[in-house]
Amino acid sequence: MAMPSSGSRAIEIKAVTIDVEIGRGRTLSSLRLLEDACMHVNRGEHVALSGPSGSGKTTLLQAIAGILPTRSKAKGEIFVGATRVLPSGRRETEELRATRLGYVAQHPAVFGRLTVAENVGYASRLLGRKVDRSAIALALEQTGLRIDPDRVAAGLSGGEQKRLALASALLGPTAPEVLLLDEPTAGLHVEDRAGLNDLLSRLAAQGTAVLVATHEDTSAQRRIAMADGHILRSSGV
Repeated sequence: MAMPSSGSRAIEIKAVTIDVEIGRGRTLSSLRLLEDACMHVNRGEHVALSGPSGSGKTTLLQAIAGILPTRSKAKGEIFVGATRVLPSGRRETEELRATRLGYVAQHPAVFGRLTVAENVGYASRLLGRKVDRSAIALALEQTGLRIDPDRVAAGLSGGEQKRLALASALLGPTAPEVLLLDEPTAGLHVEDRAGLNDLLSRLAAQGTAVLVATHEDTSAQRRIAMADGHILRSSGV
């Protein structure tokens, strides 16, 4: 099978190393989070990022989203489509996340005093987008979050909070070009995990590049293994 051309790549990571300073004064030291990471994800590809806790999965996802730890130093290059994320300025990365990239953190921020619907539409409204109830209902339905959209979000379980964040990432006139998810199935029931994996596969089939950090088996087409900040191998189709 012919290799995809670079023009089909949604994510391109070239020799990325990230160090973070820890401590202060005489106890100041440096901790390496990623070392010489190289990988890519093609448009329409569903890829799983696997490895033990502390292997660098979260750091890698955050770097792709343009979110670097405080007191960190990074070198190398990251591209999302034609947009250079690393090195780049704040404006470019914020515009990318606002228009083309969805990121669901391992512990997403949920505003407990707002309703479920208000949480889903929060980011879109900050960007000045008009959000209607039907779009919010569709996003919630896609993620399998079967709760009253008018209830306040306080008290949602961890799994429900993740699906709420995913619904927010999917809200918009089109699906995101790139979707990054950090342990999205943790805390979900078996049937909900299967439904989420089916959704991610459907998004990939529609052209979205999906990259998921996970400890579990998924329907991903390819799996990339990490350990101690290194990318070890890639397997799959």
